[in-house]
Amino acid sequence: MITPEHQRIIATWASLKAMVAEFTESGRVTTHHSQRKYLKDHLSPPQTWAIWIGPYLRGSWAGHWLSTPFLYHSPKQELRWGTNVRATHYNGHISTQVVGQLFIHVIRSPARRFVQGWRFSAPDKGSLFRIWPPTDTIIKWPGQFMSDRDADYVATAMHNFLIERIGPTLAKAVSDLNSS
Repeated sequence: MITPEHQRIIATWASLKAMVAEFTESGRVTTHHSQRKYLKDHLSPPQTWAIWIGPYLRGSWAGHWLSTPFLYHSPKQELRWGTNVRATHYNGHISTQVVGQLFIHVIRSPARRFVQGWRFSAPDKGSLFRIWPPTDTIIKWPGQFMSDRDADYVATAMHNFLIERIGPTLAKAVSDLNSS
């Protein structure tokens, strides 16, 4: 069983791992120093982060570490600047990591409501559990294992959403950043 306190500990460790892993990708660090300080001072991730875990038995899915930085513009920023604003940095990140049989998915953005409102269509068998922001739910572990299809879906769902729903703005922002 994974209690709410265990979930906080796992979420803290997963956040730290995601923060450190960003530094292996030149120019892709999106975690602000204030978020790293928050994690250190509070021993828990910031509230603008969301973390899911699931038991996963690897089949043929190749992912071990997937990382997608993105630029989030609030609706107010879009109204003020329009869609032709030139991006100067990423401010959000989607990361998926597989450690042994543990699947970890982390999303962070400056927009708390955007991150906390994100929902997946549940993978088969209810094998993915949101552990941050905290809940009062005790998770029976390991339960049903995620399939390769589940892992791939979760790892790419928000990226696909951003490209499909916010396509032109996001595509231009990513293009601007990559050409800088």
